[in-house]
Amino acid sequence: MSKTYLSLGTRISFTSLSLCESAVINLIFSIIPFMTEFYLKDAYPNTVPEEIISSYSGYLEGIFRLMQFFSSLWMSILSDKIGRKIVTMGALFISLLSSLALGLCTTYESAIYIRIISGFFAGNSPINKSMIREVTDDTNISTLYGSFTLGIGIANFLGPLMASLSKPADTIGWIFNNDFFRTYPYFLPLSLHSFMCFLTLILVWYYLPSIKPKVEKSQGFRSLFSNKLYISSVSIYAILAFMQYGFRLVFSLISKSAENLGGMGISSESEVSVIQGFAGIFTMILPPLLTPMINMKFGLIRSMIGISIVLVPIYLSVFICRELDGLLKYAALSIFYGINNSCGSISISYASIIISNTVTSDILGAANGLSQAIIGVFRFISSSFYGVIYGWSVTSGLAFPLIDASFSYLILISLSITLLVIIMKTLDSSVEHKKGRSSVEIPLLDSKKK
Repeated sequence: MSKTYLSLGTRISFTSLSLCESAVINLIFSIIPFMTEFYLKDAYPNTVPEEIISSYSGYLEGIFRLMQFFSSLWMSILSDKIGRKIVTMGALFISLLSSLALGLCTTYESAIYIRIISGFFAGNSPINKSMIREVTDDTNISTLYGSFTLGIGIANFLGPLMASLSKPADTIGWIFNNDFFRTYPYFLPLSLHSFMCFLTLILVWYYLPSIKPKVEKSQGFRSLFSNKLYISSVSIYAILAFMQYGFRLVFSLISKSAENLGGMGISSESEVSVIQGFAGIFTMILPPLLTPMINMKFGLIRSMIGISIVLVPIYLSVFICRELDGLLKYAALSIFYGINNSCGSISISYASIIISNTVTSDILGAANGLSQAIIGVFRFISSSFYGVIYGWSVTSGLAFPLIDASFSYLILISLSITLLVIIMKTLDSSVEHKKGRSSVEIPLLDSKKK
C-alpha cells in the first residue's frame, strides 16, 4: 500500500510545535536541581542539602504536570468549539510570557506560581495529536509522527544547549558580565525559549489553517469509560510517561550527586547540559527515522513489545556508566540518555496512535484530551515520587546493595516489565488501524495559507 502524500508545510508546522513544547522541558530538566539550589541558597547557611534539592525539584516540576491535567481538558474542549489554531496560538503566547517570567525569578515561591500558570495553559499536546489523526490515514500517520518526533529530537539537543547558557556572567562574561545576569542567572536560556515561541507562533499563523471538524455524532463521551481498549492504551501511555519523566529527573539528579552516594559527581550545569545536548543527536535522528520504519515492518503492538524489552538493559547500563571516568563517562552518559529518550519518544508516539485508533472521529478530541489529562497527573506523581525516592535513597544511610543514587533505576526496570505484560495481555490487532470513518471527509492540509 502506497503512502498518502503529506505536504512539507504540514510536516514543518508539526515539527515546530513539538520543538517549542519540548525545548523548554529539556531546558528545565537540565538545570532544575541547580535552579532549585539557587532559589533556596539563602535559606541555608552553608549548602542546600541533597534531599531538599531533589524533593523541591520534584515539586517544582510536578506542580506543572498537575496543572496540565486541567489544561488538557479545558483546552481540548475549547478547541472543539472555537478551532484548534486559535487555542494553539494562545497557548504559545502564554508560554512565551511564562518563560520570560521564570527567567526573572529569584525565589522558589515565585517559581512555583509561574509554573502553575504555565501548566494551566500547557494543554497543546492533545490538540496537536487530534490534528495529526485528522489529517492522516493508516499509511502516513507514523510518518507525520516521525516529523513530530523530529521536533522533540531537536529539542533534546537544543534544550540542554540553551541550558548551558545559564549563569552567563560567570561562564561567558563579555556583555553578560553585569549585575542583571548575576541577579537573574537563568534569564538568558529562558528568554531564548520565549523567542522560539514567537517564531513558532508566526509559523502556526502562516501555515496551519483553522480546522474545526464537523462530523455526525456516533459515540458519546461516556463511551470512553466502557471502551476497554481505550482504557488499556491510556494505561500504557500513563506508565510510559511515569517512566520517561521520572528518568529525566533522576538523570539530572544522579549526574549532580557525589560519587560516594552512587552518583556521577558532575557539579556544573554546563557539563550536564553538554552531555544531554550530545544525547539530543540520537533523538534527532533515531525517532524520525525509526518511528515509521518499525511500525510499517512490525506493527504497533510488536514494536512496543520490542522497545519494552530493550529498555531493561538500557536502564542497567547506568551501573556501567558510573564506573567510568573522564570523557569516557561523559560519552557513555550521552549514549545512555540519548538511546533511552529515543526509545521513550518512539513508544509514546505509538501509544498516541493506538489511543487515536480506539475511538471514532466524533470523540477524538475528548479522548486525546482525557488521556493527556491523565498523563499530566502521572507526570506530576512521577516528578514528586522520584524526587522523594531519590532523596531518600541517597540519604537513608542504609548499608544495603543498590540503596543509593541508582535505586530509582531498579524501579524503572520493574515498570518496564510491568508495561510489557500489560501490552501483551490487553491489546489486540484492532488497534493497528484507524477506527471507523467520520461522516464528513476532512482534506489533508496543504502548505499554503488558507
